[in-house]
Amino acid sequence: MIFRQFNFDGCLSYVAACSNELAGIIIDPSHETEPYFRFVKEEKLKILYVVDTHTHVDHISLAPELADVLGAKTVMYKNTPIQRKIGEDIKDLFGIEKIIAENAAKRVDILINEGDELKTGGLVFRAVSTPGHTRDSMCLISHDRIFTGDTLLIGQCGRTDLPGGSSKHMHNSLFGKLMSLSNDLIVYPAHDYQGNINSSLGYEKIHNVCLNTKRTVEEFDKFLLNLFPPLDAGNCNAG
Repeated sequence: MIFRQFNFDGCLSYVAACSNELAGIIIDPSHETEPYFRFVKEEKLKILYVVDTHTHVDHISLAPELADVLGAKTVMYKNTPIQRKIGEDIKDLFGIEKIIAENAAKRVDILINEGDELKTGGLVFRAVSTPGHTRDSMCLISHDRIFTGDTLLIGQCGRTDLPGGSSKHMHNSLFGKLMSLSNDLIVYPAHDYQGNINSSLGYEKIHNVCLNTKRTVEEFDKFLLNLFPPLDAGNCNAG
């Protein structure tokens, strides 16, 4: 696998491609197009898909801009229209509403379902619906790694108090889905502000404060209320 992680002020994104056929995918691109174009050119890649794991509220997606130049298709989960509808009602939320509106105008070529696969040469990326941070949040599993978006971060999970968020949905995504997956999966999230590159699902099951204690939905909701700093202009990041 040809692989590259990009880090823009804690926003993590990825390019992954088949080593044999040089067909690839871009996941959660943000901030600048040039680094992606440069890497794709250097590696002589053919990008087939540009994927957003969810509707972002803290940065603008670059998916259509990259897809247009690279001849790729933009991809999101099937609940994205629902998430965008929720965002239409947000009028005054520390500037987040402007990002939501701009991202809502980004085109989506393909809406995928639970279990759908994106194939890039010899690589397969399987979609797992994991709402909680947003209604359209999903993870992508490919070979030995899982791209967790803002569902599972290193050491915690994504906020559930932003538009479309739900602690009940997050509880099910974490304990009903991710906990059952292989401990050996390498975790690549969409954000990290502590300088981490990745983790493993087995490590997170033991050390992540959102996973290492089994809680009821009600207990989990109360736990998250105390986990995240109050939502204000300085605390709109995913984690």
